[in-house]
Amino acid sequence: MPVTLPQLGRREFLKRAALWGSALAVGPSAYAGLFGKSRDTNTFFLLSDTHIAADPATVNLKTNMAANLQACAHELSAWPVKPAAIVVNGDLAFQEGKIADYETFGRTVTPLRALAPMHLSLGNHDEREHFWSAFPQDATKAAEVPDKQVSWLPGELADWYLLDSLEVAAKASGEIGAAQLAWLGQALDSRPQKPAVVMVHHNPLFTPTGSGLIDTAALMEVLAPRRQVKVLI
Repeated sequence: MPVTLPQLGRREFLKRAALWGSALAVGPSAYAGLFGKSRDTNTFFLLSDTHIAADPATVNLKTNMAANLQACAHELSAWPVKPAAIVVNGDLAFQEGKIADYETFGRTVTPLRALAPMHLSLGNHDEREHFWSAFPQDATKAAEVPDKQVSWLPGELADWYLLDSLEVAAKASGEIGAAQLAWLGQALDSRPQKPAVVMVHHNPLFTPTGSGLIDTAALMEVLAPRRQVKVLI
């Protein structure tokens, strides 16, 4: 049941801004920049590895990740056009995917949600059930692959296929799994003429050692013969 955070209208955004205040890092003077812009259907915003902790003041390795995400939200809110969609490719949470991590993440990305729907993937620092529990009243869900955060995002020039490689929270390696690979193959075969972008959090693993996607070979067996697949992110 993949979670997609729908775009916020002006009224809902202003209500949340008044409730959360400085947590959004977007002052009243910036509100106007979130609305009234045209949408470019070929523009997509991509973020990854946000690593947001429950406490937005958390500093790890001399870095405040919540402040980084706030800066990204502020910069992208000033973009001259609205994107078609916003994708965050995994590791939304700090270390182990606590529910409070996702609640802070949700508050921080509110300005971005005033621009476009947000499509969220999971990484090895996420926890699937906690993630789903954090957005009970604030997300749309669809059953593509049971128990996986997988989705298909249609675009004007290319379609996006967002995969879930989370195996176990806080474990470095990842796995797509047979059911999800079967879904991907069927989804690609149903649109053979449409260029495809496939996205997954874990890096492909082509050597016997190291960490990454343990079923890389199986994924490549799905992608290689399907010529409409143009890139794996």
